[in-house]
Amino acid sequence: MMSDGTIAVGDAVIRREQLAGELGRLRAAAGDRPITVRADKHLSYGDVIEVLDSCRAAGFEQIGLVSVKRVK
Repeated sequence: MMSDGTIAVGDAVIRREQLAGELGRLRAAAGDRPITVRADKHLSYGDVIEVLDSCRAAGFEQIGLVSVKRVK
């Protein structure tokens, strides 16, 4: 999820209201493969949890969080 509220799923950028449908489509294609979530650092914790909950509701059991190494 990006700070402007858009969500990137693969190469597609979607709106929040499209997330459930897109995750359902991905789940059908992914089988038992895990999904990963990466979020803009300026998002609230609640926004990230909302995306994680959507992943669980779509049937993903293994959800990873991606972090970016901080450059010093």
